[in-house]
Amino acid sequence: MKRAFVVAGLLAVFAFSALSRGGDDAAAIKGLLERLRKGGDDRVATALARHGAAAVPGLIEVLKEGNAEVQIQAMSALGQIGPAAKAAVPVLSEGLTETSDDKLAAAAAQALGRIGEASVPVLLTVLEKGKPERAVYAARAIEKMGPAAGKAAEPLLVKHLKAAKEPQEAIVYIDALVSLGPGAKGAVPTLVEIGKERKKTPAQIHVLVGLGKIGPAAKEASPYLAGVMTDAKEPPHLRIHALQSLSQIDPTSKALADTLPEIIKGGIWPRPILIEALAHIGPVNRDARTVLEDGVSSKDPTTRVYAAWGLGKDNPKDRAVVSVLIESLSEKDAKVRVLAARAIGEVRPVDPAVGRALQKAAEDSNPAVQQAAAAAMKKLK
Repeated sequence: MKRAFVVAGLLAVFAFSALSRGGDDAAAIKGLLERLRKGGDDRVATALARHGAAAVPGLIEVLKEGNAEVQIQAMSALGQIGPAAKAAVPVLSEGLTETSDDKLAAAAAQALGRIGEASVPVLLTVLEKGKPERAVYAARAIEKMGPAAGKAAEPLLVKHLKAAKEPQEAIVYIDALVSLGPGAKGAVPTLVEIGKERKKTPAQIHVLVGLGKIGPAAKEASPYLAGVMTDAKEPPHLRIHALQSLSQIDPTSKALADTLPEIIKGGIWPRPILIEALAHIGPVNRDARTVLEDGVSSKDPTTRVYAAWGLGKDNPKDRAVVSVLIESLSEKDAKVRVLAARAIGEVRPVDPAVGRALQKAAEDSNPAVQQAAAAAMKKLK
């Protein structure tokens, strides 16, 4: 009986503590909203975002009050909150479509992009029926959310890309399309056409790089990329971009195999770029293996991961491969940690220590690292 009273007492203390925290949270949000209304800066918006979904109703009220400068800060906070701010989508939609203030519309689009999937119907409607200048903002929002925008975005973005008159406008639609990943497969012919028509322009560079981001689904672009890569008359930087994308799309390409001896010799091909390409191709001959073995000792952590990735394609039991990939999961740069997890998923090293390292990475503070580690663990199983 005495124990029951003790347990009941502890539960009461915990409940009171939770209520107190809730009250403190509400008071903090109220104070921050007042500071925002009085002209608070980015720090106030970030502080509100830390309160997550609890801050959303108050931020929506701020948006309805009509002060443009304050609204932009409120939109910034909602975007930082992300998917948990989906209740704000209707009022953000009004900010994108009904205001005459371009800065406000751009901020609304950015917030919608960060909120993600709940914003897709709004953005698709703007692409289909909205004003051209608002469609550009919607495309930028779609680029932020990537594949979550779904395949329905692809034909609408293609339509706007074909109609784009300004170079910068075309680049916005190219980047939005390639962010869809495999969902942009139907856009590949249009992207290739743009690349051919706008040679030696920023648009062509975005196409060359973007096709690689689409991945194997862009295999239809292989002949175009091979042509750019092997043409000695093309500027070196364009040939390098073509090499990178072709290795991501079609690592067994005959053009890659035929050009590899020249690439390994050097010339215009920087070592880190070559190692990145070989990560997808693998050590196809002794010279390629030598390049990758040298890369494992590079001072650059990204180069080390790509080198281990390439060597691991041939021998997943290689101790150097296992060591580099495990160590890279602890690098300071989150992008390197993500890359290491992806490499592990592709190489699937045969070592129990890899699984343990991935489990730790799945609890990383960075969501992208968490997702990459979880995906790698599934592949290992």
